[in-house]
Amino acid sequence: MKPTRRLRLCRVRNGMHESIARYAVAIASKRLGIRTVEVDFVDSNILKGKTITAMYLPDHNLILFNQDWLSVTKLEEIILTAFHETRHAYQKAQIDGISNLKHTENIAVVKKWKQEFKRYYRPTDEFQDDLGYLEQEIEKDAFAFSRELVEVMCRSI
Repeated sequence: MKPTRRLRLCRVRNGMHESIARYAVAIASKRLGIRTVEVDFVDSNILKGKTITAMYLPDHNLILFNQDWLSVTKLEEIILTAFHETRHAYQKAQIDGISNLKHTENIAVVKKWKQEFKRYYRPTDEFQDDLGYLEQEIEKDAFAFSRELVEVMCRSI
């Protein structure tokens, strides 16, 4: 295959993966009853690591996806990640006490989320399975939500 054709195919694939990421964020936002979270796609250097797949920026209500990761990952992983990061936006909405949310979480849970948002433990590029990261309640909740929503979607197909 000619290099220019391969480059064109990569662009098409990245564009499709970006569309799927945006769509999955919109689905999760609707399911959670929050305003659709903004999405952007950035180089892995901005995320400070090639293995950082995405991150939610609460001060901007924005999810940044790693473009390098998007170009090589499976669609299922993109969807799981989009759902996971959108759950963080929901957590932040609960912390901020935004009115008209579909659900109201337990006050103790929201208090814990607030503490963890303030002292968030971000994994390093080398240690994505770092227990300090995985043991946070906001991460446990986001992982559980993303798996549950995928299961719900699969049952409805």
